[in-house]
Amino acid sequence: MTTIIYTSIFGMNHVSTKKKYKEELDSVFNDWEKINNYTKWQDVQLTIVGRFLLRSALSFYGYDVKNLVFEYTKLGKPYIVNQPIYYNISHSGEIVVCAISYGKIGIDIEKFNHIDIDHFKSFFSLNEFDKIRFSNNKLLAFYNYWTKFESLIKTCEEKFQNNEFIIDNNLALLRGKVYHYKQLNLVENYICTICSEKEIDEIEIIPFNGL
Repeated sequence: MTTIIYTSIFGMNHVSTKKKYKEELDSVFNDWEKINNYTKWQDVQLTIVGRFLLRSALSFYGYDVKNLVFEYTKLGKPYIVNQPIYYNISHSGEIVVCAISYGKIGIDIEKFNHIDIDHFKSFFSLNEFDKIRFSNNKLLAFYNYWTKFESLIKTCEEKFQNNEFIIDNNLALLRGKVYHYKQLNLVENYICTICSEKEIDEIEIIPFNGL
């Protein structure tokens, strides 16, 4: 089972959201000073709301976030110490999403923006970039591949070169290991992809309606 929980942020809730985080979750993550130094209020709230999504998602699996210990990998990905459950958080635009599962998992969500695809050429193999460049819908092809690329990084938890992996529809092959993809239609004008070291069978999608 994989659970996806998501929501959007609102400027009118910013002050109350910050206050609630300091009262309820800062003692768990101990990073209020870092978050509060973000320049944009959106970045502050997206990070905070992501933590509330995590708390809610963990409760579905019988965990109390205050009884867990969180650490970070060498690449900066957070994980839960000595527990068989994994999670990942992503945000873009006004949307933040959290994925949780009993296997290593990564998630990436991106808001569709008109971009110059050539600026990202160095991130792709020549073959993959040609697939994007000659696609009927270059923007969709780019974000489809980009979210797969990003979610793969988050799942495998290691650095790799763009010629070390192959993405073929809903599978990726990296250093002899197969990873599995699933794309989700959560919000209009966004694309969201999850990547897992295990086959993705049952997915529960839950809109988050309040802190």
